[in-house]
Parts: sequence; C-alpha cells; structure tokens
Amino acid sequence: MSTRVTVTLTDAQADRAEEAAGRLRSAGMEVEQVLGSLGMVTGTVADERRAGLEALDGVASVSVERVVQLPDPGSDIQ
Repeated sequence: MSTRVTVTLTDAQADRAEEAAGRLRSAGMEVEQVLGSLGMVTGTVADERRAGLEALDGVASVSVERVVQLPDPGSDIQ
C-alpha cells in the first residue's frame, strides 16, 4: 500500500531540492511536487520503503499525510 508523504529537506539541501527529489525517486518515491523554496518534496511511497527515505542524505523528516473529513453541512452532527 502507498502512503502520501511530505519530505522536509535539511537546510543544506533546500536549495538543491531537484537533486534531492532525484534521490527520493531512486529510493521508490513517486514525486508529485518539488517545493524548493520551502525545502519540501511531496508524493507517495510504498509503506515498506518509507523508512528508507528517512535514511537518505539531506532528508530531515518524512511526514505521513493525515486525512480529516468533516461532516456534511446539512448533517445533524455539527
């Protein structure tokens, strides 16, 4: 199963986000966006490969996207 993640790069790698994205792709991540000015890369990765992303040079953290769904405005629960 794949999980949506946001990878935060170290300060030293933030200005070389495209290079970091290449390493993330090689490690199995499907990169969706490279946010160089923020030092972040978003995408999806197989659950069994997520820990490998954290071990890559230049990666500060890997955060799993959480989904929150609010009730319909017309529902009884508000």
